[in-house]
Amino acid sequence: METPTSTIEGGPPSQLSDRRAEEDFCRSLPRQDPIAAQKLLCDAIARLDASREPVEQRLSALLVFDKHAGPISRRLLVLYGEGDAQLRMLDRRFFIAASRLSRSFAESYERFKGDIESSTDSPWRKRAGMILVQQFRHRQVELLLRLFRYKKRNSEQWQQFHATYQFARARGLAREPLPRGFADDKSAPEQTLEQQFIEVLLLGAMSNGQFSPRELLLASGWIARWRSLLTLQSATEGGDRRMQGGFVVDLCGTEGLKRFSSEEAGDLLHLDTSPLMGAIDKEVVALGGAPTGSNMTAANGHDARGALLSKLRILLAPGLVQIKRRGDRKPVAYSVQVISGLPQIVQILRKETQTRAEQLERSAAQVAEITISASSGHTRISTSVVGAAGLASFSIATTFGTRPQVWQVKDCSDSGCRMRGQTADLNGLIPGSLVAIREGENSLWTVAVIRRLRRLMVDHLEVSVEHIGRRPRFVKMVTDGLQVASIDDVPVDDALNSKRKCFGALYLPASEKHPTMPIQTLLVPASVFNAGGTVILLSSSATYRLRLNKPLEQQSDFVWTSFAVIDKAVAQSQRMRDARVVA
Repeated sequence: METPTSTIEGGPPSQLSDRRAEEDFCRSLPRQDPIAAQKLLCDAIARLDASREPVEQRLSALLVFDKHAGPISRRLLVLYGEGDAQLRMLDRRFFIAASRLSRSFAESYERFKGDIESSTDSPWRKRAGMILVQQFRHRQVELLLRLFRYKKRNSEQWQQFHATYQFARARGLAREPLPRGFADDKSAPEQTLEQQFIEVLLLGAMSNGQFSPRELLLASGWIARWRSLLTLQSATEGGDRRMQGGFVVDLCGTEGLKRFSSEEAGDLLHLDTSPLMGAIDKEVVALGGAPTGSNMTAANGHDARGALLSKLRILLAPGLVQIKRRGDRKPVAYSVQVISGLPQIVQILRKETQTRAEQLERSAAQVAEITISASSGHTRISTSVVGAAGLASFSIATTFGTRPQVWQVKDCSDSGCRMRGQTADLNGLIPGSLVAIREGENSLWTVAVIRRLRRLMVDHLEVSVEHIGRRPRFVKMVTDGLQVASIDDVPVDDALNSKRKCFGALYLPASEKHPTMPIQTLLVPASVFNAGGTVILLSSSATYRLRLNKPLEQQSDFVWTSFAVIDKAVAQSQRMRDARVVA
């Protein structure tokens, strides 16, 4: 067996003479198929752990594997948390693959910790820091995956984090600068094991069910930069810090960060998060907005990143931020029908609109209308024609179908409610998802956004929602990319027959209460939204061109926005009816 040609002082070995086989193997991994690459890596780690190579050689091989595993692990996390053009988010295959990969590495590094404890060799001190950091990184992925699934706090997981950090403190490694992660990562700053622990603690603080997987991924990138601003101190070092706000962590406990409490006791470390407030404000300014106030909620943000930064500012503020509710919650007990996801809500409202239109045709009743305020007055759009069977059909992609689920409301107010229900699939129910709620078949729908999710059991959930509108109406729209001089020139039939350009949306009328919304708004798919852009709304009586304003709220699959009517033309079908009346 040859001797390694590089040392741990220069970073983990990447081109060792006796590790060429591992390098060749890693380069041959199918990067376009991260699940297949994960399986090959896990098999290789298992063979390495079972081999009888010397400890030094096995560690060198594991670090080679780890260097190439980083991009694969990140790809799996992104595919699970966000999906892509072909794959929906929260595909459990990617969750399982990412979990197995991180666990394989973490358990392998754990075995090397035993070798460190029994070794008196001074070079192992430098190796120990690198081993612990890499183990922390993989345990952190496991924590992030747990947050993705909104699972309850895992006591054993936090005990592992605390034990690893205490191990480093006892050997004077916690604040010792360590080499960059890998020799080819020239941009990575020096780090300490304490900074890695702080990153884990801040990420763990996001376990309150308020964040979507997409937000957790984005926030984890910010936290990785912010961790260097913070330090952990003894809770009594330099005077009693208990009156200064911030957080503490009990290294003998089974939890992560907790806010100060005079009753807390134990081996407490204090974390002052004041420096994070300035860092968050800088991020907001970089996005082109003004620094956010502590009372700003996610619903007020005009940008998804800005809204996320607002939530983080409240969550990580040194002092507890009291959020003033728009209405008091009152305990109740009744059942509601729930539809989740914009496509599903659009589909069921479209079906109901078609049914009403058919009933009106049979009874020759007067057609009900929606009134949309324009800058120069009021225009009217018939609801019977928007989803009528006579119009050209268009497709709406669905994941769960449109059968309402029955949930139990536990408390409610004018601004929202808390519900419990059962589901085997989190898609459509994560924070930021759109839901429609009604008490019975003949009741009006209320549209709401899920703000918080709590998993009670494996398939039993509790969600808190914020109402954003009542009496939603289905409308059929076309992306305005036809380059015509006037709306009278819009080839409506061609547009309707183009599935690529035609989409369903929800119109929300102005409301004086439950909730209060003085303006009329639209809920449109995020894939077609363009602030300041125009869309065409189609009805049997008229065709309207609308300008979409800046979003009131923007999520991964929908945008809630106000609009202005900038042009109107009588539809050809209405002209023909008017002509027959005149004749």
